Amino acid sequence: MALLTNPILPGFHPDPSCIIVPDFNHTVFCASSSFSVFPGIPIHASSDLDEWRLISNAVSRPSQLPDLAITNKSTSGIWAPTIRYHDGAFFVLSTLVFDDQPITNTSRWDNFILTTTNPFDSSSWTDPVHFEVEGYDVSPFWDEDGSSYVPGIRLASLDLSTGSVGESKTLWNGTGGLAPEGPHIYRKDGWYYLMIAEGGTGLNHEVTIARSRSLDGPYIPDPANPILTQANTTSYFQTVGHADVFQDQHGLWWGVALATRSGPEYQTYPMGRETVLASVEWSDGGWPVWQNVTGAFRRQPSVGDRGPAPGQGPLISAPDHLDFAPGTALPPQLVHWRLPICQNYVVSPPGHPYTLEITGSRLNLTGLDGNYAGPQGQTFIARRQTDSFFVFSVDVIANLIGEEHEVGVSVLN
Repeated sequence: MALLTNPILPGFHPDPSCIIVPDFNHTVFCASSSFSVFPGIPIHASSDLDEWRLISNAVSRPSQLPDLAITNKSTSGIWAPTIRYHDGAFFVLSTLVFDDQPITNTSRWDNFILTTTNPFDSSSWTDPVHFEVEGYDVSPFWDEDGSSYVPGIRLASLDLSTGSVGESKTLWNGTGGLAPEGPHIYRKDGWYYLMIAEGGTGLNHEVTIARSRSLDGPYIPDPANPILTQANTTSYFQTVGHADVFQDQHGLWWGVALATRSGPEYQTYPMGRETVLASVEWSDGGWPVWQNVTGAFRRQPSVGDRGPAPGQGPLISAPDHLDFAPGTALPPQLVHWRLPICQNYVVSPPGHPYTLEITGSRLNLTGLDGNYAGPQGQTFIARRQTDSFFVFSVDVIANLIGEEHEVGVSVLN
């Protein structure tokens, strides 16, 4: 009986979406939000729900989303991707959000579709197909006849190859909680289940669900709603919500959600919003029942003790020791704040092997006005904080030629 520990994706990995793909040896694939971080939409994979490997970033080329360079506010950027697999291809649907714009301004949302047949290669993810719907947290759904939709509070048909959207119809707006979002539709035993998040992303975050015999409703809510929340508890894991579920090859159901390791005080959580795992059972009445999110739990049978997932990326639990060897690229777990000026980062420059040369910049890291520094850009490279106790060091060779020039380690929280 395997011991599974939370968070499964430590550090800044909010709004998780996961699937298990039989065509890839029952490997589990997860996508998570990246907001203003680049590369964007990290894709992790696991063969056993225990060890997770970063296998690609779905947004790895500035040309895919050039407007990521000019997002305003730290809450803007790439929100809530959903990953699905259909007819031999992986689909990621997400939204580039300009959170400084009024909610009534349709330019606030730039919804898009990315696809690949090889999720282990960042370069294989396509350029986006854009589509217009009001809102964010977009998620694809295919019905039994192959028709594709983008469901949520409202449902509309969606051509995933062209981005063409049909007329929409209201399905279900939740139980009355704040900010219904994060919708997913699942088909099981003749029912369509619409699962959403409510309550906002703070301590009142929760997951609710409704079902219908017909895709377009009417949807009847679960009498046990919310089906997942840790509000009004003393749990170390708080703000639990924005969930997704999947079924493994043994018939077991699992759920992922975001959480913060903040306790009910909700004051200090430097790792940010992370991805957690829980077991899901189904009641005799046909409703999903979630286990509470805990730091560790056991379940038998598990997906399987098969070792790490394939791929060249790092295991998320492994420590980093980066030497920037000649002929290598920047490691995929390193990130920038908005789009980088690529020539400002040179691996093993002439005369300085096993170093990373970075060019200085003037843009204030805490500025909220986008990357408006022109061609000089902003020089910043980082990794996600995944632990509360750790050792972090950087060897620096600095050529500081002007007054008040600085180089060093920063914590961006």
